[in-house]
Amino acid sequence: INKEGELMSKNLEKEIYSVVGKRIREERKNKGLTQEELAEKADMNYKFLNRIERNVSKPSLDMIIKLAEVLDVSFLSLFGNAKSKNNKSQNDKQLLANKFNYLFSSLPSKWQQYIIKTIKEIKKILK
Repeated sequence: INKEGELMSKNLEKEIYSVVGKRIREERKNKGLTQEELAEKADMNYKFLNRIERNVSKPSLDMIIKLAEVLDVSFLSLFGNAKSKNNKSQNDKQLLANKFNYLFSSLPSKWQQYIIKTIKEIKKILK
């Protein structure tokens, strides 16, 4: 990956962790929990939870799974704007879009143009 691709990848990673932190905060508040209460239930330090919610620290995958379990939401809902376990389809679409964006942004411009052209042709066929 070139430097531009690496920068886009880092920006995407930062954006993902920002979304995760915001969603954890939203769900925590929806459940009427303080940071201290959620941290205790998730067996973590409340100061670390505070840093996650502010996008200062990056939670591990295991920690995100644990927080989703404690908050009683789907794991994927913490990566998007869905409000409950019932919005799995919306979460899956958001995750897929994020993956596509990551992969697409790392491609050379020539390939990006080819992919866009191909997608437009497929849309015409499907109409």
